[in-house]
Amino acid sequence: RYEKTEPPRYEDLDVMLERAYEPDRQLIKTSRVFGTIALVVACMGLMGLTAFTTHQRMKEIGVRKVLGGSTRSLVRLLTSEVALLVLLANVLAAPFGYWVATNWLESFQYHVEIGATNFAIVATVSLTIALVTVSYQTLSAVRTNPVDVLRDE
Repeated sequence: RYEKTEPPRYEDLDVMLERAYEPDRQLIKTSRVFGTIALVVACMGLMGLTAFTTHQRMKEIGVRKVLGGSTRSLVRLLTSEVALLVLLANVLAAPFGYWVATNWLESFQYHVEIGATNFAIVATVSLTIALVTVSYQTLSAVRTNPVDVLRDE
């Protein structure tokens, strides 16, 4: 025997889908906020590391300029270390990122596969951001007059 205690409730499919994907939207918002904070902190750290490194190597930069070193070669010398560190960090982080993304996507009915192209784009963007961050400090160190730096010797 069937007893009717409540009237049936009807909902739009749009409302149901909105409710179903709300946790994912919250995750995306939170990831954006913390990703931006991490990016700003990383750029500040790179700026500090570059300032320290260039200050320590000012005499070397001055000697190289006096002996005919071009601005391009000096900038390449100073930024190559940072570029190698950023690329190493990307290589080390890629397996963890792949694992996290794959596990998250498996919770969906239809999901896409993560390819190497995604990681190449991330590596390119992170390298570009790092080089832009470092370039100001590096260029200002390279453009200083070598006479001012080597005067104490």
